[in-house]
Amino acid sequence: MVYDRICRLKLYKSLSPLMSDLEGFIIRNDLNDLDNGEHKISGEDLFVRVMEYETVTEDASVYECHRDYMDLHLILKGREVISCLVENNLPVAREYSKEDDTVLFEGKAGKKQHLDTGDFLLLFPHEAHAPSLSISSVPEKVRKAVFKLRFSSLY
Repeated sequence: MVYDRICRLKLYKSLSPLMSDLEGFIIRNDLNDLDNGEHKISGEDLFVRVMEYETVTEDASVYECHRDYMDLHLILKGREVISCLVENNLPVAREYSKEDDTVLFEGKAGKKQHLDTGDFLLLFPHEAHAPSLSISSVPEKVRKAVFKLRFSSLY
């Protein structure tokens, strides 16, 4: 897991050959101007999903984990909490689906990462996470880009 500001993304280029493509996409595009939905950057190896939603309370959260992709959650507007756990021994709520590269877990309270506009959280496939959580008991509107980087690109 890597937590930082997007202005320092270049420090993490060595984590994946796709990080340069990701950084170039961010430089060339105003992410706030992108339509909600999925946008291809480097085919199936690197793409971004832009979304808007209201945050939820932790009791409504579900932990997810991926096998084929790393996630880079970038807050474009608003703020949220992402709760993180290592996948080991979590009770499975839904078995792995290759279609969406996701397994769902019943989770307990994990390590909370507070993300504000301009913050990112890079999660590796073994890191379970519950995104979209409210910082307080009041839901907040969030606009976020989730970059999906194929994990096999590391090898």
